[in-house]
Amino acid sequence: TNQYVNGPDLNTPYAMGTSSTPFTFEVWAKPSGTTNSGILLDETGNVAQNGWHDSWIEFAGGNIRIGVWSNGSGFSLGAYTANNWYQIVMTYTGTVLTGYVNSVQQYTGSVTRTGPGTAIYYPLGLNDFTSLGNGAYYSGSIGAMRYYNRALTAAEVLQNFRNLGYRYGL
Repeated sequence: TNQYVNGPDLNTPYAMGTSSTPFTFEVWAKPSGTTNSGILLDETGNVAQNGWHDSWIEFAGGNIRIGVWSNGSGFSLGAYTANNWYQIVMTYTGTVLTGYVNSVQQYTGSVTRTGPGTAIYYPLGLNDFTSLGNGAYYSGSIGAMRYYNRALTAAEVLQNFRNLGYRYGL
């Protein structure tokens, strides 16, 4: 469908527009498509997506992919299976991007994030054609979403998985 959830402006209270601002996004999702379930989390300059935008978490080409502005095709966190629940976490320290699936680290590396400035929104399920894959609206269920204005540790990601995983049969 073409339905999505608008996220709040996180630049004004948390300075997300700077390239060195640490953060964590955690999303619990159950994709319904087998190879391309679309964009789960997007970064955009406004809620209408007029202007710049960049996909940050996407189910594309049979893989879970993450990325931040100016990292092109992003990074794979591995394959996914339709109709299964996943905890997907991406942390950024200001220089290092790390991705987890079900509390297991699947990617870590140094990245240079370009901070676009002004208002920055993080909608769930919005289509985006500057994407990591197919640019489609997200197809599936979203169980929970959390934002932290710091990079969680691996132990904290595991703690969150243990605290909510039972809700999703994990």
